[in-house]
Amino acid sequence: MSIRRLLPIAVMAVGIVLQGRIVRAQTVMVDCPGDRLQAAVDAARPGVTILVRGVCAENVVIPDEAARITLDGQGSATIRGPNPAAATIQVFGRGITIRGFTITGGSAGVLLFRGGTAIIDRNTIQNTNSYGIAVAQHSYAVIIGNTIQSNPVGIVVQEGSSARIGVQNPDDRTPRGNVIRNNGVDGGVRINQNSSARLAMNIISDNAGPGVSVLGASFAVVSSNRIDGNAGDGVTVTQNSAVQLGGDLGVLGPPNETNVLNRGLGISCSLNSSASGRMGTLYGAKGSLDFNSSCAYALERHQR
Repeated sequence: MSIRRLLPIAVMAVGIVLQGRIVRAQTVMVDCPGDRLQAAVDAARPGVTILVRGVCAENVVIPDEAARITLDGQGSATIRGPNPAAATIQVFGRGITIRGFTITGGSAGVLLFRGGTAIIDRNTIQNTNSYGIAVAQHSYAVIIGNTIQSNPVGIVVQEGSSARIGVQNPDDRTPRGNVIRNNGVDGGVRINQNSSARLAMNIISDNAGPGVSVLGASFAVVSSNRIDGNAGDGVTVTQNSAVQLGGDLGVLGPPNETNVLNRGLGISCSLNSSASGRMGTLYGAKGSLDFNSSCAYALERHQR
């Protein structure tokens, strides 16, 4: 084995003595395809940043015991998951940051599972087999500044999970929305199964299903987004769920807008659900909205 292949593990093991304490290296270099990113993740201690170069052809698992690890693709590295039955990056750990990669392949680009938490920042996530990003089984994600495209569904939040999509805090003065486009029939963003999300400052467009769907006793605040050109409704809320269009704090206050008509409705509501807030210019080729008799309507007067 070459010395270069041993470098990431060696750097992690090296420490210096400072005032009687051993201080371990906080930055690790991984140069794919020669180095293995999984080996660096397995050896990483809390607080380590793993700087990645090249194309890593592997499905990476960040284990339960991992904490406060940053994977940084520096805006040019690629992780391509060769196993279509596993996520390209699967996160079980806490406080993980994944930024600056092109992420392709796998069953999902990034999957947070069993209570995993992560910030997913400034990646391009595309051409997966099911989800661009999936947040499942009581996990939590902050999803900012990404381009999520050409997946069967862009983002799914499900099974008691929650996410901030496009904004980290309501008073964030520099929100970084995502571009969520050209995904499949399940649409751009799907909030399901007792889950919640706050979406702001995103462009959700040209998906083959609805822009945003909220279902299965879930809740979402959907504000300040451009939701247009989707093949379904701009927003769908159903199955004992609720959506608030704007009217929250800070960047979650303004309504959404539509520049290119969605092919369905602006918003549809069914099956004991509700919608409140402001319509803005959210619209579709079939009209602005459709609420069946089981839905609670609490939207301000809308204009187009």
